[in-house]
Amino acid sequence: MKIIDSSKILAHLRCRRYYYYRYVRHWKPERPSIHLEFGQAWHLMKEAVLLGQPLDVAYEKFLLHYREFFPETMDEANSPKNPAGAFMGITSYVEKYGIKPFDEVLHTEVGGLVPITPDTQATFRIDAIVRHEDKLWVLDHKTGSRLTKQWEDQWHLSIQMFIYIHALEFFYGADNVGGAIIDGTIFRKKDCEHIRVTVPSRSPSHRALHWSIAHYLDLIDWDHEALENATEDLLPAFPMNPESCHDFGTTCAYYDLCRCWECPHLKSNPGGFIEEEWDPLKALEGTKKLENPYE
Repeated sequence: MKIIDSSKILAHLRCRRYYYYRYVRHWKPERPSIHLEFGQAWHLMKEAVLLGQPLDVAYEKFLLHYREFFPETMDEANSPKNPAGAFMGITSYVEKYGIKPFDEVLHTEVGGLVPITPDTQATFRIDAIVRHEDKLWVLDHKTGSRLTKQWEDQWHLSIQMFIYIHALEFFYGADNVGGAIIDGTIFRKKDCEHIRVTVPSRSPSHRALHWSIAHYLDLIDWDHEALENATEDLLPAFPMNPESCHDFGTTCAYYDLCRCWECPHLKSNPGGFIEEEWDPLKALEGTKKLENPYE
C-alpha cells in the first residue's frame, strides 16, 4: 500500500523538478522559512485558544516555537510575522470570536490515514475538528499578508481541503459532515484581519477532485519509474515547470540549480541545503490518531 500526503501532491503539481529535489534527493533549504515557522507557532497558539487556555499561556507556546528559529534581533525584519504581530493577531481574534467560538471542539492536531485509491492511502493532520450548527467541520488555521478574492477562492478547489473533508466523511459518515472552515488571519504592519471561508462537503467539485488526485498519483509513479532510465546525458523524468519559478512572490529555492544543471541526478548537494527525508507517516508521530471505522 502506497502512502502519500497533500504536500507531495502539491509539490509535484507546482513543478516536477521541485518535487525531485525535495522528495527524491531530500534537499531542503538550510535557512528556516519565516512563513513556515511563524505559521507553526501560530497553529500552536490557536490550538491553545480553542482549548480555552488563557491568552498568556497561548502566547508562551507561540514564543517557545518561534524563538527556536528567530532571535529578537530579527523581529523588526520579520514584521508583521513576529511576536508583536502574533500577539496583536490573537488578541483581536479573541475579541472577534471569543475564547470558545464553536459548540464543541472534538479534537485538535489529529491525524491518520484515509484511502484515496485501491492501492494508495493519504496521511492527514487536521488542526481541529469542531461541531458547528449540528455538523462536524474541519477547522484549518491559515495566515496571509493580503486579503484578496483569489485568497478566499483558492480553498474551494484545494487538494488539502479535499483530503481533510474526505477523511472526515470516511471516519464519521458523510451525513454528519459539513465541510471545512478556513480560519484565516491576514497579518499587516498595522493591523490584522480575520476571515472564515466555508468549503462545503459534497460540492460538485469533489468527485472531480478525487479523480484528479488519482491521476496525479499516476503521474508521480510515472516519474519515479522513468527515473530508472536516467543516463549520463539525460534525466528523462521530473521535467521543469518554468512558469512556477517565481510563485508566491519569491524565487524557488532550487532556481539556480535548474539554471546551471542539465543532469541533476549526477550532482551532489551544492551547499545551502540540508538533507531531510520527508516521511508522511513520521509526520503523524506524536499526534492523536483517528481509527479506521471499518477495521
